[in-house]
Amino acid sequence: MWIDSSVSSDLVSDSEFDRSLEVSKILTEDYPKAKAAILKLEVYTGKRSERAVYELRDTFDHIASALNPETTPAAARGHLLECRTHLRRAMVEPIEYLAEAILIEIEALMKKKWRLDLLCLPFPDRHALDAQMRPIADAIVEGRRTKGSEESLTHMDRALELATALRDDLLKKAKPDKWHDRMFALRTLAVGVVVGGLFGLGLKIGYDRWLKPPQMKPAVEEAVMKPSPAASPAPAVGH
Repeated sequence: MWIDSSVSSDLVSDSEFDRSLEVSKILTEDYPKAKAAILKLEVYTGKRSERAVYELRDTFDHIASALNPETTPAAARGHLLECRTHLRRAMVEPIEYLAEAILIEIEALMKKKWRLDLLCLPFPDRHALDAQMRPIADAIVEGRRTKGSEESLTHMDRALELATALRDDLLKKAKPDKWHDRMFALRTLAVGVVVGGLFGLGLKIGYDRWLKPPQMKPAVEEAVMKPSPAASPAPAVGH
């Protein structure tokens, strides 16, 4: 849970408070959570969330302003409250990115459905998959709508959890655990024979139509190859 300190409960107060203590809480309790989410994104995708980096930059800008002796206590409270808001956003951005990246993986699997159907694997159709993806999309929408609040993090965590579970289930269905299963092997063999036969038939038709040299009919060939008879001399004309 995010910490609700005196900074947020007494925002308009201009009485002095321990600014260093509040900053310490932010850096030791709130920042590690945002850092963990960012690292998870980097490990999973090899990419960095530019938006999360901007949020961290803004967080430290507010910390610097809050610790400035010329900043009033009320303004310092406002800066520290903004720090927590930016850290929430820095945590939400990578989680949202991961959830959407997994949805893209699911769509890529769906494009291979025809191959899975050939192997008689129990992969859901488009309508069933859309029904399973709808709660994930709804959670992402709610997370965006409430971005900057603790509620946003709850929605994005839920979206990532649902997306991961769906992706893992589909991968399991796309690749049976027991490859030595005789029925599955028989289906695979049958599909291979059919596909191979069709491929061979296509090659033969293509060869006969475009590559095979033309052949003459036997009667025509015999007429061409038979030598023409020698011309006989004209009979002599009697007187």
